[in-house]
Amino acid sequence: MAQALGHVRLLADRIGELRNHSAKTRALVSLGGTLCNYDKDFAQAVFLRANEALQLVAREEEEEQARNPSKRPPFSVANDLRGQLTTAAAQCDAEIAALLRPADEAKEPSSANDTAPDLNAAMRLLDEKKDEARQLASKAMEGQPGDRTFQDFSLFLLRLRRQDPQAADQLFLTALSRLRAQPKPSSYHLMALGNYLFSSMDVAKIPESANSITFVIVGGVSVISLQFNRPGNSPQTVRTYLEASLDMLSRPPTDTRGQQLDYAAAYQLLPKSRESAPDLAPAFDLAMKRLDPSVPDRMKPSAQNSDLSRLSQPFARSDEEYESDLTNTTDPEKRQALFYQIANAALRKGDFARARKFAADLENKEFRAQFLSLIDFGEAGKAVDDSRLEEALAAVKSLPAGVVRGLMLANIAAAQMKKGETKTGIALLDAAQREAEQVSLSLRPTFLVALISVLARADRDAALQLLTQAVAAFNERDKTEKPWDNTIRIMGGRSVSAAEASLRSNPTGFFMILTFGLSGSASLLRAKGIEAYDLNAKLLRLFSADAERAEAILSQLQDEARIGPVLAALAAAYLDAAQIKPVKTPEKQ
Repeated sequence: MAQALGHVRLLADRIGELRNHSAKTRALVSLGGTLCNYDKDFAQAVFLRANEALQLVAREEEEEQARNPSKRPPFSVANDLRGQLTTAAAQCDAEIAALLRPADEAKEPSSANDTAPDLNAAMRLLDEKKDEARQLASKAMEGQPGDRTFQDFSLFLLRLRRQDPQAADQLFLTALSRLRAQPKPSSYHLMALGNYLFSSMDVAKIPESANSITFVIVGGVSVISLQFNRPGNSPQTVRTYLEASLDMLSRPPTDTRGQQLDYAAAYQLLPKSRESAPDLAPAFDLAMKRLDPSVPDRMKPSAQNSDLSRLSQPFARSDEEYESDLTNTTDPEKRQALFYQIANAALRKGDFARARKFAADLENKEFRAQFLSLIDFGEAGKAVDDSRLEEALAAVKSLPAGVVRGLMLANIAAAQMKKGETKTGIALLDAAQREAEQVSLSLRPTFLVALISVLARADRDAALQLLTQAVAAFNERDKTEKPWDNTIRIMGGRSVSAAEASLRSNPTGFFMILTFGLSGSASLLRAKGIEAYDLNAKLLRLFSADAERAEAILSQLQDEARIGPVLAALAAAYLDAAQIKPVKTPEKQ
């Protein structure tokens, strides 16, 4: 154990020498989390070094902001790293987490688009350490939280509600009381909290909307839709929310945006009061009438095509409703959008015949071909999952050459090896590797890593040779492109692939998933047999018995943003190689 930890200390020192402070912080946080199960004193020292690097990241952001005050970044890297550090330290040890918390910690995130670090940590901890997650979430709501923090807090509450409804209600009421105590609370924040009780969609009919929040532009401002009651609401909690809302809406708004938000909140809560607290309804009606002269005409319910009508429009539809729309629509563009929506919904449900039926009517030839190949990939993957390997292998021939065909060959190879057919599996991987010649530079390194994750279980020497090729490919790509981080943060702190984000704004960009979505968190090119798409700890643990050889190869990486995480992953591989059994401290009840 001493030898392994000694090697890890050398890796920690190498991480500490990185000049990219963001990469250094991220790597040290990861390393500290790994070490926590082996040597808490060492882990604490690493977390403290991560905290020092984080301060440098924050200082760089402040200096950049001072140089360009009009260009406020939409997302704070320092704030995100603070959330990662808080999470890792809290998962490790409460005393270490407390040690890292600055005494004069700000109560408000540095940007309205950022979530408070404590809430980021709470989101990550909820499934493992519920009580600590609740405490962090409560702390995040102290002071003057920003818009994004309120949004994500409501989503945290919805997740907590599935585990402990009583605790979620209590935390909700505490946050509501704090908001009410402000001189003039923002009705945007009021509606964000209301998302815990109400939804833009009927959750009973559309279960996947249970943990959602929907924004609608009304009168030029963003409003949170509160149209449907969420199942399981406590009548007393709803009444308390409505009473508090009425109190907050009775205080005069300070600007035009505040007037519009107050009006939209009163409009949405009026029917809720009629349903759950009829004695409060006249006061909500009076609040609307008081604000009526100060809002644009297009916001008023009496206006033709009132903006408020958008709040009651359905935000998700059933297959039958989509098909009914298709039957009743003659507009060519709307019909194309419906063909895509129906086909995509069918693909996600695994109904490949239905997906093909509607995809065949897509007019854009390139888009149609890409989409149909995606359906073929999904169907072949389902055959592998069901152990119909011959059928899957036959389907490979129809897949596009390059990354799509290569990934499916690797997926089948993994299934063959699982059955003990190692020779057959290696032959399939050889075929997959030949596909790399037709993979673009942007995708080639990640594609090679996917193959390595399968090959390493059968032939480590060959996998190490392929790792050399992957490192060279990463270096070549990093000369012209930033190290890949193809995920984009969206509401709720969740991440999706850049491809999915593109798809949301432009359905005809669906082919982006084939081009850029290989390692994206929501990519449809994922296959169960492939364990890794990046040089992470999961991959490098496959080389535990050859950790030093792997390190020699990986030391050839040139970009610090990639080197940092790799060094942290190597530390986990060395500890595995030493066969040290992690000692986990049981969570306090």
